[in-house]
Amino acid sequence: MAERRTFRRLLPLFLLLAGCKTTNVAERQQALPSEQTELEASSPQPAETHQNIAKAMFPNAPEKTHSADCFRTLRPEMSMQAVVQKCGRPDEEVGSGPVFTFVWHMPDGSSVSIDTPTLEKIGNVKYDKQSGSN
Repeated sequence: MAERRTFRRLLPLFLLLAGCKTTNVAERQQALPSEQTELEASSPQPAETHQNIAKAMFPNAPEKTHSADCFRTLRPEMSMQAVVQKCGRPDEEVGSGPVFTFVWHMPDGSSVSIDTPTLEKIGNVKYDKQSGSN
C-alpha cells in the first residue's frame, strides 16, 4: 500500500520531467501543425528522460560508486533506497511496464542493472562487462 502512495506522489513528477502535458480533445483538435512540430522538436531525448527520472527519484543520493564491487554485497531484502545509499544514484532508469530497471555505468565501460517491480525490495542484479572484453 505504501508503494502505491509513493508511486502516486512521484507520478506527476515523472510526467513533468518527461515533458508530458495533459490536454483535452478539443485542445488537441485546435492545435496547429506548426505547434505540434515545435512540441515534438522540444521533447527531451529518451536518455535525458531516463536520467532525469533517476535524479528525481533519488535527489539526495550520494555520489555513485566507481566500481561494481559495491553491488556484490547486496541482499534480496534490501530496498532500492538502501542500494542507492550504499552505491549511489543510478545513472538512469530504463524500465518499462510494471518493472523498474536502474542502471549504473562504470568508468571501465561495464554496467550494473537492477530490476525490481517494487522499490521496497530489489530483484535481479546483472553485471555487464564492457564491449569486447571476456
